[in-house]
Amino acid sequence: QRTIVVNAPAPDFTISATQTSQTVEPGDSATYPITVADSGGSFTSAVTLSVSGLPPGATGTFNPTSVTPGSETGSSTLKVTTAAVAGLVRTNLWPMATPALALLFMLPFRRWRKAWKGKLLLLVAALASLAGAVSLMGCGGGFGLTTSQTYTLTITGISGTDTHSTTVQLTVKQ
Repeated sequence: QRTIVVNAPAPDFTISATQTSQTVEPGDSATYPITVADSGGSFTSAVTLSVSGLPPGATGTFNPTSVTPGSETGSSTLKVTTAAVAGLVRTNLWPMATPALALLFMLPFRRWRKAWKGKLLLLVAALASLAGAVSLMGCGGGFGLTTSQTYTLTITGISGTDTHSTTVQLTVKQ
């Protein structure tokens, strides 16, 4: 009589996203196909899906919310709907700031220009005016440039004590 012990790996699952990066406008939605596959044998328990790391005001929903891979792969779709930013209108200060800064820096130097008869002082004043105008870009004034924010979303699958996750990227233009 012989006893043979075989240590076979317990059935487990893996989770992955087939599309890992998307870019959307505020208020739009992005969808990510999610695959849950068994590994180490047929995984016959339901895997519940969740997402974290969403942008502020965004929602993430799965369809379906849980899958059972069995001897094949299970699939779900994550839909992320971003928040609209209609109430956040950024004022473009550039048209108002340029003449104001020019006057601010040029008027005191008008008297000095006659006294010094140098163009170096005017060049310094012009550069200071330009530097002041460019600094407004950091205050939300900008030249109408669009910026974007990238978020790393963590998709987690949980079944009993087994937990696995994957990440995807969502870029929201602003």
